[in-house]
Amino acid sequence: RNTAFQAAVFYKDIQDFFVDYSGAFAFAGNPITIAAGAASSPLELETTLNGDSATLLGVELAYSQNFTFLPGPLSGLFAQANATWIDSEAEAPFVRPGETFTLPGQPDYLFNLSLGWENDWATFRLAGNWVGESLEGISGPSTTYRDLIGNAYFGLDASAQFSLTDNLRLSIEGSNLNEAQDEVVYRGTPQTGPLFQQVEQFGRTVTVGLTARF
Repeated sequence: RNTAFQAAVFYKDIQDFFVDYSGAFAFAGNPITIAAGAASSPLELETTLNGDSATLLGVELAYSQNFTFLPGPLSGLFAQANATWIDSEAEAPFVRPGETFTLPGQPDYLFNLSLGWENDWATFRLAGNWVGESLEGISGPSTTYRDLIGNAYFGLDASAQFSLTDNLRLSIEGSNLNEAQDEVVYRGTPQTGPLFQQVEQFGRTVTVGLTARF
């Protein structure tokens, strides 16, 4: 009763995907050229290239529940959740011949959970979003320790809506309440482990809105 459960399987075949590259200038298929003798030492290149092909196979599970069977005010409680698992394989043979890796920018796991309460005049929701580790950029075959890895991320959001009148509605939304950071590291070696590359601190954002219907 007032419960939904869904399961889905999906498959994607992708051609010419984008991939960030950082490494040696000289590799097969490099579309960039320089004048002869322009550099007296080996060059480094940072650019965005097209990979060859990639595939995605994913499973998504979703669940929602309205707890209307509970007594009194508890009947306004609700919960929603979904989880996605994705197995991806990508190839860029001109940079990493004979090797497959996960599709850049695609995490293997995604999880979302939201809890809330509502009645005829108000709605409250608290949501958590977890994004798994992902490959963000690649390097050459002899410098895989320079591959860029996006660390797992968890963000906490909240929202509230109030019907002040039949035609006037107040909304308050807060994003990244836990002030999670977007962190990227170099893969590193077994000896060094991951090495810091960059961190982006977005902080929290609060938005207040008023909607009028005429």
